[in-house]
Amino acid sequence: MTSASPPPGTRDSEGQIQSRLRQLAPAPKRRDAASPPESSSSSVAGQVSIACEACRKRKAKCDGGLPSCYFCQKRRLACVYREAPKVQLKKMLTELQRSSAALDIVRAMQSRNDGDAMEIFRRIREGVDPDTILRQLRAGDLLLQLHVVPETRLRYEFPHLTQLPDHLQSFDNPYLKSQLFEWTWTDSAPGTVATSSQSSSDDRNSSQVQYLIPYRAATLIEPTIDQLHLSQWTTVSKDDSLLRDILRAYFLFEYPYFSIFHKDVFLDDMLSGQGPSCSPLLVNAVLASGCHCLESIPDRSESWNPRNLTSRFTKEAKRLWEQDVSEETLLTKLQASVLIHALHISSGLDKIGSEYLLQAVTIAFHLELFESPDCVPDLKLQHARDFTAWCFFWWQSVVCYAYRQFPLFRNPPKSLLPDPFEKPAWYGEILVRYPLSPLLVPLQNPQTQKARLQLGILINRACLKLFPDDSEGNTPPYNRRAVVLDLITGFESWHSALPEALGPQNIVFPSQFRVHLHYFNILSELYLVLSAEAEADHTPPQGRRPKPIGLTYAEACYETLLRLYFLRHSFAIPDIMLAQFLTIFAMTAVHHLDAIRNANAADDSHSNDTSSAMPPARDLNSLRSAIALAGKGLSDQGRSYYLAQTMSYILISRLQPEDASLVRTSAGVKQEDDLSRQMRALYIQSQYPIETTHIMSFRGRKCMDKLVKEYAEVTIDEGDSAEAPDPNPGDGDSPIKSE
Repeated sequence: MTSASPPPGTRDSEGQIQSRLRQLAPAPKRRDAASPPESSSSSVAGQVSIACEACRKRKAKCDGGLPSCYFCQKRRLACVYREAPKVQLKKMLTELQRSSAALDIVRAMQSRNDGDAMEIFRRIREGVDPDTILRQLRAGDLLLQLHVVPETRLRYEFPHLTQLPDHLQSFDNPYLKSQLFEWTWTDSAPGTVATSSQSSSDDRNSSQVQYLIPYRAATLIEPTIDQLHLSQWTTVSKDDSLLRDILRAYFLFEYPYFSIFHKDVFLDDMLSGQGPSCSPLLVNAVLASGCHCLESIPDRSESWNPRNLTSRFTKEAKRLWEQDVSEETLLTKLQASVLIHALHISSGLDKIGSEYLLQAVTIAFHLELFESPDCVPDLKLQHARDFTAWCFFWWQSVVCYAYRQFPLFRNPPKSLLPDPFEKPAWYGEILVRYPLSPLLVPLQNPQTQKARLQLGILINRACLKLFPDDSEGNTPPYNRRAVVLDLITGFESWHSALPEALGPQNIVFPSQFRVHLHYFNILSELYLVLSAEAEADHTPPQGRRPKPIGLTYAEACYETLLRLYFLRHSFAIPDIMLAQFLTIFAMTAVHHLDAIRNANAADDSHSNDTSSAMPPARDLNSLRSAIALAGKGLSDQGRSYYLAQTMSYILISRLQPEDASLVRTSAGVKQEDDLSRQMRALYIQSQYPIETTHIMSFRGRKCMDKLVKEYAEVTIDEGDSAEAPDPNPGDGDSPIKSE
């Protein structure tokens, strides 16, 4: 059966329907590169925003084809388009940022110290991206600001009594009129920070930054040190960065008052690698001394520890000292001998170290160091010789006075001390920079150096007059009163002639404090001799007789200086002389405290016979505060020097239980066990007369090593065996807020 075909009419109707539908055309083909451009009837969306340079010149419409328009392809021209405005602006911004970063880096190299500038230069040479360098610089500045800003307006606080004792304010005290006291005490109470008016005042007085910030926050600015390769001069360490830090610490803390060589001459010869003012022996001795001054070195006071850097540099210096027999290096051998002698003293080994001092004297005579040469072939070498001669003369006079001995030299060097204002380079200046301050602050080293060297002449003269010459059997003069009065006149004349920078109103740096402390230490002891002579010549009248005005004044100024030193700088600064000053201060306070307690314990019939050595207008609290302050200072110095640490333990052992407990609490000193005491007694070999507070009563007094042996034999009382809390473990002093 076949299907029926559709009727004809039906097919015609379908064709009519299909003819009425819209025809769907295929998509237009992609224009070939050779095809002509579309007509201007194209949509707005296809318009081109930027024409190529060729079409711009012929002022024709460009189709914007990439990589080349139709017109350029047809004529085989280079089709170049201008960048869009947004792209141009973005590139300009990027270039400005790069140039700004480069400019900021250049400015940083201009304004920062030589060490930072060299580090920036090194990173540039290594190919570090400028943005990375700038980011590190800015981040470092922010960290520095966060670290030091709380330190700028805070002061340290006295232990036991936070206020100044009344007896220091009851007379015309010149040191309470000083700028340091006004900036430290008046403008900043404990625990407070600067107000907006104080901050603006600080901005106006930016040149006085040294009165606002502790010295230990300052940084030594010495470009030559950054160029030194110290590892070439020692076998102890090859870490040049560490060695440079040690050298900076030495010149920052110890050198300003205890110098035996000229800094600039020494550094110049070290940089050149040759010269008579630098040798491996001297460099190792300097680094051994500097280890005591660098707080980042743990256990730096343990000079007996063979793993300690201090011990290793000292042993290396002593080894080189034994091998050094050259005539050409005798000057540096003398300088190193003095430094090694000082290292032994600070370690409680002066019996051993005295040999180095005597050898230095022998070398000085061999070199004719104290003589004036007929001709000077080398001005630089003669400068180094003269400076060393004066420094050595000062050192031996200080040591002989401290140990109550006849001096090693009768006369000072024949070369004259130049005027520090006319020839400051003869002494050399030391520059420091404080945090957040762009200024370089000079320590006024020329004035300080001349003042201390002149003071050494007077100290040597006192040793000649007061102490016997055991080698010749001489005894001090019979008319001691006249001799002491003459010595006092000389010291007071020296003090009144100090330059303005060293006046009581202007001192601020630790080296300047040491000059004044040394003066009042000796002056008070001389006045004490006068007081004893007066008591021996006259029968004491009934009733309490006050001390001589000069003695009261000298002791009060001495205590004021120590308290101001602590207020601004704390006693955590490495200071080889401070332990002696604090020991004398502590023993004097203990003497006065015992006198008051004995007077209070005596019957009324005997209370009026109290010795004239008892200070008027002083109470138990102020004296206990003084002992606590001295104990804290010795403990803080004990972190750098073993002798000071030992002195603190001896002081505590000789106090009454309540006073010893106060010192332990204030200083954070813990009890030593029996083994530690015995080891300390075996190690210490010192003849330092720690107990003497009277320069004429040193004969028969117990020296350091004997007192340490007694300390080792003392049994720890049960009630005194508890360890005192350590308020600042392992970190020296801290102000009311952490640094």
